Amino acid sequence: MSQPEFHQLSNNVHRLDLVYKANFLFPSIPVSIYLVQDNSRYYLIDAGPPNSEKLIIQALAKFFDKEINDEKNFSILKEIDAIILTHYHVDHCGSARALYELSDQSMHISCHQDEVDFLAEVHPNFDNVKSDNWVFKMSKKLIGQPTLGIPGISHSEIMNAYGASEEKKCGKMKFCHCPGHTPGHCCFYHEEDRVLIGSDLIMNLKNKLEFSPSISSPNIKESIELTKKLVNSMKDKVEKFFPSHDVSEHGIDFDQVVKFAQ
Repeated sequence: MSQPEFHQLSNNVHRLDLVYKANFLFPSIPVSIYLVQDNSRYYLIDAGPPNSEKLIIQALAKFFDKEINDEKNFSILKEIDAIILTHYHVDHCGSARALYELSDQSMHISCHQDEVDFLAEVHPNFDNVKSDNWVFKMSKKLIGQPTLGIPGISHSEIMNAYGASEEKKCGKMKFCHCPGHTPGHCCFYHEEDRVLIGSDLIMNLKNKLEFSPSISSPNIKESIELTKKLVNSMKDKVEKFFPSHDVSEHGIDFDQVVKFAQ
């Protein structure tokens, strides 16, 4: 098995590919996390599925060309200024708590304020998510409710966006709130690189673009509507689209995303 590695996709954005399997009912799917450089600062976009922390640390050590000497306290994590979570789904945040503990509880973790309660609870009650989607309601019984309990969440400065067309800047990135897949689902526009880190707005699992699936989206109609709105508003600003679930090696040309979202 090859050593985990962040692969460069643009000047300031690198991707680490991981694998997630919910349970025996569902096939394994690729899921990516992103390392974004902002001058001397580095941010992780998402923290991957549960039990991915050692792979992430190994990939960070290779990226920063450093050795891992301490099995209990991984100083390499001090290179990361923050983990910024796109949303509360466990394939995106499942290793956040472990990374926080391995950083000697110094890791800063942030998310949109509408995700805070779900992430902070050890056993979040997803019954509180308002939904008219019966497929989503059934999936909660099939998949179950994960253990999260992610501490140290701060959202007041960088994740206070409302509406898909509104953006708040953090360094070279702008945060775009696009709910529906989850209440606080966000994606990230890197202005300098002209790329959109799209989280689960649109997926590319079989070399075919698809919107967020109904099974994991409490308000799928809202998700699709706001995704189309956001993509259309960014069509003259973005050249590459980097989804969280993607089988391509270098991301997707944004012209292709715009055409899909018509």
